Amino acid sequence: MLAGDILPAVKDDQRRSETFHRICSIEHIIPLIYTCIEDTKWLEPSVRILKELLPKNGKGSISQQLRSLHNRQASMKVQTSKFTFED
Repeated sequence: MLAGDILPAVKDDQRRSETFHRICSIEHIIPLIYTCIEDTKWLEPSVRILKELLPKNGKGSISQQLRSLHNRQASMKVQTSKFTFED
């Protein structure tokens, strides 16, 4: 940071030093683009599975659709064995 590798547009050494110290004083984790991409790799397959389980004509987010199904007490198929489903 102080060498100018990070935030190269900040040319003033005093401002760079202040910025560095302010960043270091943050007490919580700063998410990075890399970690967001890595999280997506793990979450995306689950999202696909949930979308397959929900009705094809569903509207809204996955959370909204699940809430709607729960509130309506809609009939849902329950898997009772590897290849058997019951209403």
